[in-house]
Amino acid sequence: MREFGKTFTAVKLMYDYFKGAGYHPRWVKGKREPGREGVDPQELMMLTEKEDYLKPHEIVYFEDPFGKTQYERSSDLENYIGSIIDNIREIEDSYVIITSREEVFKEFQKQHLSSIELKNFENKMNLKKACYDSERRKEILLRWAKVSNCKWLFNSALTRQVLAAFKNQQFLSTPLNIREFVKGSRNTLDNKYLEDLMKQKSEETIRRFGDEIMRMEEDERILFLSFPYVSDRLCMKLVEKVYAQQKQETANIIAQTETECHNGLEVETIPCTLLIDESPTTVVLQGPYVISRLSDDRSQVVAAPNAWVWRVVHSLMTKGLTMDSIVLAVQGTAPNPHVYHVVMSKQ
Repeated sequence: MREFGKTFTAVKLMYDYFKGAGYHPRWVKGKREPGREGVDPQELMMLTEKEDYLKPHEIVYFEDPFGKTQYERSSDLENYIGSIIDNIREIEDSYVIITSREEVFKEFQKQHLSSIELKNFENKMNLKKACYDSERRKEILLRWAKVSNCKWLFNSALTRQVLAAFKNQQFLSTPLNIREFVKGSRNTLDNKYLEDLMKQKSEETIRRFGDEIMRMEEDERILFLSFPYVSDRLCMKLVEKVYAQQKQETANIIAQTETECHNGLEVETIPCTLLIDESPTTVVLQGPYVISRLSDDRSQVVAAPNAWVWRVVHSLMTKGLTMDSIVLAVQGTAPNPHVYHVVMSKQ
């Protein structure tokens, strides 16, 4: 879904690499060919045609080159995607992000002529539920309202009315519809208009979800819509057994990674990854943004980006879990106040 989907995640990755390691971010939009919604495929082809198009210590994002809502054919991409990937791998210390809706990418996989196995470079996102509690959504709303200079923000009664609505998790549940509400309410002091606008923008998420279902392949849609009719027949003891096995597997992955982390750092440090919560459907991880380690000459303790939390994430993804959200929050203690919160879903 667009609410907190592939574009948001791509931008967040660029921001993290820029802030954490000084990478140069570049969002390639380029000129679009007539009749195409996605970025011009020729922008991707530049990776094979121009030697210095991708530079070391750079992270580049190409948004939907295969089409935004439906597959848009490009004979160049179909013929040369293998060469594009080979050229990317030749550039040391650089990253390329290419986003696509799953159904669009499936169609491209059918058409491409390269022998390269695309699934080796594919990370699926399965963003199934809202990732923001009421306090986090209030924070997003107030920041945007302040930037937009919303009139209702200077009226305490109207502000309380708007914030009270956030007790309902379905109201303005994503950053996108919060932003759309702020844009639509900027110049109003009418409490009835504010209430109606919140309902309208909240319902748009439901409509978008319905559109996503209708765009599924027919067999996927039948399976998805059939699940409520068979879910009561599932053997609960089997579910509990599988859940217990998965929970132990998660704990083992974190324990192994922590051991490797502390052996490698050779200094006493806080845990690199914590398991905050695990349910039959969700895993919540937490880790500091930076950790302490010995410098290369072993003369002092220095701060370094915490790569270990991502090792745990990648290990869990190989077990079938998918990413729901990544949040960098100010929650720790000085001199390391920033922590990652990672929410993952089980298939």
